[in-house]
Amino acid sequence: MIQVQIADAVEFLERNRAELCHQKTFPGIDKISLDFGIEEREVTAQSERFPPRLLSLLGEFGIWLKFTLYPAHETETSSANLA
Repeated sequence: MIQVQIADAVEFLERNRAELCHQKTFPGIDKISLDFGIEEREVTAQSERFPPRLLSLLGEFGIWLKFTLYPAHETETSSANLA
């Protein structure tokens, strides 16, 4: 899932290059962030990797990288077993 988000973000940043260059100098904008919603996995340590192309584009436009961890969704089967 994160790979799809990354590919979409890179495509968006490249397609909207001119507007994003303008946005970073727009008065009143203090910070622009790109937030990836990531589902928590049941592992000892969870890490995500972001490719250099994405990081380069974010740096070019002065965009902060952020990610938010969300609890994993329960499946209907596991919920039904609790009832």
